[in-house]
Amino acid sequence: MKIFTLKNLSLVVCTLLAASTLYFFDHLKNIGLIIDYFDTYDPEHISENFRSMYQRYPSARIENNGKTIKLPNALRDFPFPEQYEFLNEQRVSREFVSASHTTGLAVLHNGELIYEFYDRGNRRDSYSIQMSVGKVYTSFLIGKLLEEGYINSIEDSVDTYVLELRGTAFEGVTIRQLLDMTAGIRWVEDISDLTSELVRSTYASMTDTMDEFVKTIVREREPGTYHHYATVNHYVLGLLIRDASGMSYNDYFQQKMWSKIGAESHAWLQGPPGGVANMPYIRLRDMLRFGYVYANSGKNMAQEQIIDPEWIAYSSAPDHPMLEPGSDNPLSSSYHGYKNQWWFPLNYDQEFAALGIFGQILYVNKKHNVVIAKTSSYEHESEDGGWRRMEAVILFQQTARWLHEQHSLETKIQTAP
Repeated sequence: MKIFTLKNLSLVVCTLLAASTLYFFDHLKNIGLIIDYFDTYDPEHISENFRSMYQRYPSARIENNGKTIKLPNALRDFPFPEQYEFLNEQRVSREFVSASHTTGLAVLHNGELIYEFYDRGNRRDSYSIQMSVGKVYTSFLIGKLLEEGYINSIEDSVDTYVLELRGTAFEGVTIRQLLDMTAGIRWVEDISDLTSELVRSTYASMTDTMDEFVKTIVREREPGTYHHYATVNHYVLGLLIRDASGMSYNDYFQQKMWSKIGAESHAWLQGPPGGVANMPYIRLRDMLRFGYVYANSGKNMAQEQIIDPEWIAYSSAPDHPMLEPGSDNPLSSSYHGYKNQWWFPLNYDQEFAALGIFGQILYVNKKHNVVIAKTSSYEHESEDGGWRRMEAVILFQQTARWLHEQHSLETKIQTAP
């Protein structure tokens, strides 16, 4: 694969226009914006861009109107095992942190901040792009819709609430199928394929034509029969939040989640004014605060119940063979398992992760009460980005177990006569 650069921008433009449906031609005046957007992946500036794109494109500031919950501080040098195993090979943890172009890395264990690290120009007050990590924030909000009675069941068809989806490929698709990426639509999730639905949807999102774009999606399989990751499902869930609640996505995000997790700052949602399911920019510590809610059965760090614990439990494990992890799963196109916008690694044990392109990760381990947030600007995404994310999750799995063992040993020593 190849990430777009100035050297091939003309190809980007020509291919986009040739491959796209006719409605794109009504928005040619915006093509310069799209060219600039894809140039943000230029390796020379990618780290800076990933913490500042919300300043360059239309974005909404999401205020923290709730109280800030301080993170108990128990910082240590490096709370990862010196070595970890990946693909039957022993590797060095510190080397991976550097090689994966980490911009921020923080660890929460038993409700305490035990590690915090920034690099490549990022600082504690930097806002980091979330990429597809942002999907789990939307999943949280769907849980709130259900809890507050805005939707009756996740087994309802999404067009019950979003009337404009009738007559499209999403008619008859259930909310659960959207959450689990089993909607049955045709979708290529490849930023290097200029004819892919992902690239076309990026163009649509930047030109405020996503509602039109959604109507061009076609069905490939019977919904609920095959797991296939498609970012557009997330956008449709945003439409559901807007239409079912009667509030904008941004307002629902702020009122039902951001003001409840104890955030230390505001957040940003990048996207056209009035858009839905926009790209979040969040500080690293606030990623931990959100992850802690899932590690703590729906309670924030002040032990306030901010979402139904049943929704957290429902999100915590796959419940169908097509959602189970494994390279030989005939019912899935993914190696990892999936459920409710969360990914599940091999040999999962009450643990799951939100994964974003270029190395954005939020890992939650309920069993050992560990939350790890990682932001990155991995410029080699097109070569082996997927493998890097897999390696990070495996390192975090081994770290959670190692921290638990270390804590148990320290407790024994402290209580010994």
